[in-house]
Amino acid sequence: MSLKNKQLELAGFMVAVISLMACSSNKVLEENPSLEKQILELQNAQNSIAGKIEDLNRQIEGLKEQLGSVSHPTGAAPNPAFSKSPVHSPPLPVEKISEGVVPLRDETRKGERGKVLTPAEKLYREVVIDTKKGDLVKAGKGVESMLKRFKDAPITNNALYFYAEGLYEKGDYTKSSEEFEKLYKLFPDGNKAVAALYMLALSYQKLGHPTEAQETFENILTVYPGSREALEAQQQIMNGTNKKEGSRE
Repeated sequence: MSLKNKQLELAGFMVAVISLMACSSNKVLEENPSLEKQILELQNAQNSIAGKIEDLNRQIEGLKEQLGSVSHPTGAAPNPAFSKSPVHSPPLPVEKISEGVVPLRDETRKGERGKVLTPAEKLYREVVIDTKKGDLVKAGKGVESMLKRFKDAPITNNALYFYAEGLYEKGDYTKSSEEFEKLYKLFPDGNKAVAALYMLALSYQKLGHPTEAQETFENILTVYPGSREALEAQQQIMNGTNKKEGSRE
């Protein structure tokens, strides 16, 4: 038998084997229709996963390029965000007048925190400056303006308290008592309510009104027990009692 005949015989044998295998596969699939569906689902899932892997690889390469451009910009100055030495911004100015007064931002520092002074903050600052300078007439006008325009602003009751405290320190106890009483009535739940009551009682003492002062101290003990002002009010009451007993002797 020639070589060519042997090759033809071998090819025919392979065709017969392949046909037999195909027939067997078709028979198996016919007997188990769900198996074909499962095979198709697995093939689809495989194709989907392969596509996602390719997308992730492209995203990773893109991120690597972006990171390289940020870390080594061409001709650009070093970015402080990636510097080993921290960059410290200068501290914002704070008008710390008394407990509870909010920090103020300098209008010239527009780059810091992206804000400038609000109209209420500007008025508050003017009240503080005028009171410190002793210009209480101008400070009082500023407070009245804040009460009309920004009564609900948290710093308004602070401005009124600072102004009233300036009146007390100057010796105008009649006016200071009026302003402390006004503060308490307007802001009974404010952060300066109990402090305003205490200063009102001290103003009464300076005016020579011990009965009103005593009643105000007692009110502090009733409404704000445990506060610092309550402790001081208790001491004031004891001092007043001792003075009365000493005068009787």
